Amino acid sequence: MPKLDATYINTTNKIKVLETIRRSEVVSRADLSKQTGLSAPTITRIVESLINSEGLVEDIGTGSSESGRPPNLIRFSGGDRYVVGIDLGTTHIDGVVADLNAKLVTEMRVPTLVEAGYEAVIERATSLVRDLVDASGVAQGQVLGVGMAVAGLVDRARNIVEYSPDFGWRDADIVADMRRSVPFPIVFDNVSRVMAIGEREFGAGDRDDTFVCINVGYGIGAGVMVDGVPFVGAHGMSGEFGHIVVDPHADARCMCGNKGCLEALASGRGISMAAQQQLAAGAPSMLSSDYNSDPSSITARVVARAAEAGDELAMDVMRSAARYLGLGIVTLVNLFDPSFISIGGGVASAGEWFLDIVRSTVSSRSLSRHSRELRIAASSFGRKAAVLGAVSLVLERVLRLESRFISRAGGRDGSD
Repeated sequence: MPKLDATYINTTNKIKVLETIRRSEVVSRADLSKQTGLSAPTITRIVESLINSEGLVEDIGTGSSESGRPPNLIRFSGGDRYVVGIDLGTTHIDGVVADLNAKLVTEMRVPTLVEAGYEAVIERATSLVRDLVDASGVAQGQVLGVGMAVAGLVDRARNIVEYSPDFGWRDADIVADMRRSVPFPIVFDNVSRVMAIGEREFGAGDRDDTFVCINVGYGIGAGVMVDGVPFVGAHGMSGEFGHIVVDPHADARCMCGNKGCLEALASGRGISMAAQQQLAAGAPSMLSSDYNSDPSSITARVVARAAEAGDELAMDVMRSAARYLGLGIVTLVNLFDPSFISIGGGVASAGEWFLDIVRSTVSSRSLSRHSRELRIAASSFGRKAAVLGAVSLVLERVLRLESRFISRAGGRDGSD
């Protein structure tokens, strides 16, 4: 068996210690040694490096002790290093500046204007990054990087968006195109996977190793965490949950060209189209006057509000979408046996009654009795799920001690 490189071992140990410190509110060096299994001298050396070189840990003084010498306590230092998070959506681009503890400093939203074309969307995204940093008052040297959530198939080997049906993009090299105007390292991933990473780092997924985060918005996607690690697939393109066929006899056509896809039946777009079709057929509804004056005004959000108000047509459309979503989730439960499912995106804000239908469908259809113990809940962060997930993309790199982020974290000027 080949001897492991000392540098590799040191880095692996440092990552383990840093993650343990971050997961603890405060911790002593002695407790770190117990939790990691590393010797006291090794812990001392690593902690001093994390304090003085990387700047990611801080000494906060002595704690109390019933007997013996009071311990020196340390904690993760996330309050003076910042990340720009961007959720590049099809209708709006949401952005935040947050510290490494996910505390928001400033946030903004601008229209995406997809119809203006790729270059215009990228320019709006880069302008938003600059505006966010300017408005936050944070010095550029304190910004570790930009994390982005993007709808589409991500080719990790080439670091491009291979295809985004929502945007109509193919082979989009968004990092290269944004770096011309953005002076920070940029990382991005599929929006559903990003949401799952954010749930793991900051939300309810921090106590689960295997869970699924479902994004139900204009489209539908899923980010799957297996043993605490995002499942990305052979080519980095996993998670196209919306394109499983849940009703082969349905007439609803998906944007991918197939009929009966979950996305065609339960997404924001699917809900909107189903309501419009019933209204066009003359079904009675409080939405009729709005439809007659402007059919495009019948969005999923409008339908959800009408359902809450007791409109039968809207309730029928939302109930149908919830049942289809539950059927899709049954497949995920049978495949991955998750302990938790988080549902985010605009449609998830329909309310608990919507989620109750999803839960009931999953419970009655799943093979395993464990499905009755499965937690299904709205995302911890609501509409901020994707943008906080984008922040966690950079946090992940920092916790892995990647040099292009750590050089900035240590207070030295870094570049991508």
